[in-house]
Amino acid sequence: MGFSNDSHMSIFNTASEKTVLCKPGHGECSVLFGAVDPNGKHIATTGTDGYLNIYKLNDTQDSCTFVEKFKIIERRVPSDSTIDLKF
Repeated sequence: MGFSNDSHMSIFNTASEKTVLCKPGHGECSVLFGAVDPNGKHIATTGTDGYLNIYKLNDTQDSCTFVEKFKIIERRVPSDSTIDLKF
């Protein structure tokens, strides 16, 4: 899994040797974190835009579909900062 300042997240599938690019991303903001669920069916990313994005991987894990976007904070955060989310 790799992140860059271009707002998208990509995963390299070692079995198929293909890169999966997850779009739409986080607007003009950076991706901060990403994770694949234990079953390998969904991906979640957070970004400096204050959103949590959910993607669904297809069965062969060589492409993903955007599913949902959730607002997790009310403000943008500079990409060089960290935030403490208190639930």
